[in-house]
Amino acid sequence: QQFDVRIKSACTRQRFAGEERKKCLQYIEEALTERLQSRTKQSNTSLLTCLPKFVKAIPSIRIIVSRYLEKWLQSPALADLSRSLFSSLVSGIKIVDPPLDEDLQVID
Repeated sequence: QQFDVRIKSACTRQRFAGEERKKCLQYIEEALTERLQSRTKQSNTSLLTCLPKFVKAIPSIRIIVSRYLEKWLQSPALADLSRSLFSSLVSGIKIVDPPLDEDLQVID
């Protein structure tokens, strides 16, 4: 027997609306910045694998990624993942008038 479990999206979304959404995005941004600035010898492969999801949705993450992208593209071990990330970065830029400040920083 299968159980039909349905989640009401309105109830779920309320946790990440308004001020809570801002806090969540700020936490993600801080965690990513801390990880990228750490001097450990950790592999960036798993990080680069998950970043496209964030790059498309969060403008501040696009800025952070754009700062490191050139270095990643030059690394033979990360080049393929970096190209995919670059594609996500470009597709995440919003075409609006006036452009978002974050997207202008990515382009610069």
